[in-house]
Amino acid sequence: MTREFQKITEAFRSDGALRDFYIYDTNPADWNVVLRRVRNMLEDGCFTVDGESRDLPASFEEVEAIRADASPCLSIPVAGAYVCCHFFCDAQIEFDFRPEDYRTPEMWLALSVFLQDIVDAVAKPGVVTYENAEDDVIVRFEPKRKVEPCAAPNGGPATQVGNSGVTEGPPSVS
Repeated sequence: MTREFQKITEAFRSDGALRDFYIYDTNPADWNVVLRRVRNMLEDGCFTVDGESRDLPASFEEVEAIRADASPCLSIPVAGAYVCCHFFCDAQIEFDFRPEDYRTPEMWLALSVFLQDIVDAVAKPGVVTYENAEDDVIVRFEPKRKVEPCAAPNGGPATQVGNSGVTEGPPSVS
């Protein structure tokens, strides 16, 4: 989804602070969805523990075990820059990024597509905020509704796939 760049451009001015992305009310299952989603995007050295490169663990529960004694960090490449995750707690997914890395419409589009994908995967809303300012929201991301096969778009009776009875004409718009 394209976010209007002009509305966020001032908030992405370089000021020495990061910007945060949060999804609230999460649990280990949500984290595992995120880890599965980003795993194929990672390059060598993208997961570190106390600054040393390691393979990304198979599950969030393994990351949590590491977090008990060390500081894990996941750096996810997005459009030539990095969105980082420090796994602070299981109750919220938090990423941070340098705003100056996403100050062009093309870079912002790449970042917003990535964040929307994470929100859709977890099926919970997310927000971009100023660093450590959870209530100072710059932009919100809402999960897209997932439509079940055979489900009617307006809540009416469902029709079997391939058996709509319509032989021609434009698709209906809800």
